[in-house]
Amino acid sequence: MFNYLYSFPLLPFNNEEELYELKPLEFSENLRVLLFSGKSKFSQIHNNQGIVYLFIQSKKEIKGFGDYKNLLVIIQILSLFTNIYLEPTREKLEENQSFDDILEIYSSEKFSNPEVQYNNTKYNSLSLVPEFIDKINCLNKEDLGKFLNALFTFSMSVKLAREGNPHMTYTLQMTLFIISMCQLVNPVKIKCGGKMVCNKCGDQAEHWDNNERREIKALIDELFPKVNEKSRGEWKEVIEEAYKKIRSGFVHNGNYFAQEMKGGFLSGSWDEEKIEIVERGVNLEFMTRSILRKFIHVRSKK
Repeated sequence: MFNYLYSFPLLPFNNEEELYELKPLEFSENLRVLLFSGKSKFSQIHNNQGIVYLFIQSKKEIKGFGDYKNLLVIIQILSLFTNIYLEPTREKLEENQSFDDILEIYSSEKFSNPEVQYNNTKYNSLSLVPEFIDKINCLNKEDLGKFLNALFTFSMSVKLAREGNPHMTYTLQMTLFIISMCQLVNPVKIKCGGKMVCNKCGDQAEHWDNNERREIKALIDELFPKVNEKSRGEWKEVIEEAYKKIRSGFVHNGNYFAQEMKGGFLSGSWDEEKIEIVERGVNLEFMTRSILRKFIHVRSKK
């Protein structure tokens, strides 16, 4: 067995409990996974609030953050709930150091402060992660593959936003959000037996019986049946426009929606166009995050 401890120095731990045990993902080689509130080296910044620590006990050695099934996917799931993508710092452990020993050394007394908000939330939602992982373990193979691909793509976009000059990759970030949603839907196939004839050259061509935009709209109806039709319609309109204007414009024509070729939308004075750019990105991230989380809750019951 191999024990690992990772800390997230810039991610405050603000939850009702000081420790949460997660069931290992069934496709991983982990034996035990825990999140707990640990001591921060930047106590003045966090007002002595604990930060997030991740303990993993694995059957095999974890070699760096590139170990997807044992570490990276957990980091991505945390980013889905905390709204922040951060790569942790690996803490050095003594040989044969048990989790109880680790907890005694690293745990923080202050793990909850409801009066302080992080990312506009009372708590940073880590308490929801154990149930979420339980539901991931209930997915069938096809839905699990869809979710993991979509989560990976979503995390790539969130990670870009944390790097230098994020306004210079804003079109790519928004495109990745749209692609993430596309990865959750059924693949579009040519099923219609008929052929369309070009009125100019006479060529006959097969045609699609559906498209990704319609599939995403159908997914929204499936995942949010209790949301009123007007609200779902507004989501569909945002996604439809973003798919055509941002995703297709960038992929097929190399168009940059966020003024990257002009120095990015953060350069110069603010105007209505720049406000629209920011709002579009925020809305797409919120929608993608919501769809990813809801996908697990709905599909795990099937």
